[in-house]
Amino acid sequence: MTPFDDPSWEVWTIGPGGRDIPGHRWDRLYEIHGAGRNHTWTAEFSEYLDFLSKVEPPKQVITLRPIEEMLKDWANQHGHTEEKLKTLVTGQWKAKVLLDRHGLTEKHGKMWMASSFSWAMAQALEEGVTDLGIYGVDLETGEEYVSQFAGARHFIDVAKLFGVKIHMPPFCGLLRDPNPYPDRWETYEARWFQNRITMLTNLAGQKQAELDDIRANIHRREGAVRTLDDIVKNYNGKVQKEASEASTQLKIENDKAVVELQRCAADLSHMNGQLGMAKLYMEQFVYTGMTGI
Repeated sequence: MTPFDDPSWEVWTIGPGGRDIPGHRWDRLYEIHGAGRNHTWTAEFSEYLDFLSKVEPPKQVITLRPIEEMLKDWANQHGHTEEKLKTLVTGQWKAKVLLDRHGLTEKHGKMWMASSFSWAMAQALEEGVTDLGIYGVDLETGEEYVSQFAGARHFIDVAKLFGVKIHMPPFCGLLRDPNPYPDRWETYEARWFQNRITMLTNLAGQKQAELDDIRANIHRREGAVRTLDDIVKNYNGKVQKEASEASTQLKIENDKAVVELQRCAADLSHMNGQLGMAKLYMEQFVYTGMTGI
């Protein structure tokens, strides 16, 4: 479905995930994630960065900041000297292209630049794209994708207004069109989910406190048992007998506590499962009015 084999399509991809897909040719790679001075790449990115440094034109590696600055930040964050950096990233960066960050945000606004896809789509519009294909992008998983979804949908809608033909696979998450206010949020199901999330959060917090208390008491009894067993081993007579009886009683109590701990942990897991599901349903369905409750 993705037009990798059609040379009339120029393929733009995102980061190491886009680079590493088998059979995935690409013409431009957007590496936005290392753009912030406090948001650089992980220490394991050396192989990936070395690969990018050796990419040859006409391919392009797109960044928001000069790659030299980004590499310096990455090296400093992970304790690499300038000389060490030269041994890790050895190419000449012939394919590097600096994105016109200021120009794009001046024209399109900052709030919509919520993901790498937003930057790529904004640039495509500036270059007069006529057909825009979006494949392998849903932006439907996790809380962070609420804003990223909105940014991507914004540029899809803008592209349509400019007469750009949009190509997406059936059932792509970006095809979802959230209902307008008041149906999106001020609805019965929204309030129901919100109240349930509050209730489950409180119950899970109480259950976690109960679990922590049981675990702490088990540890305290285990410490006491070790002390009593040491007395049994090193003393005789009445002291030894009383220590042995007390140790046996504590072990019985701990056996019961372990069963209670397992039950409590199961209850907590169940509550967290319900809580996660309630959040997922509210995030993915309440905003669209699809629940039918």
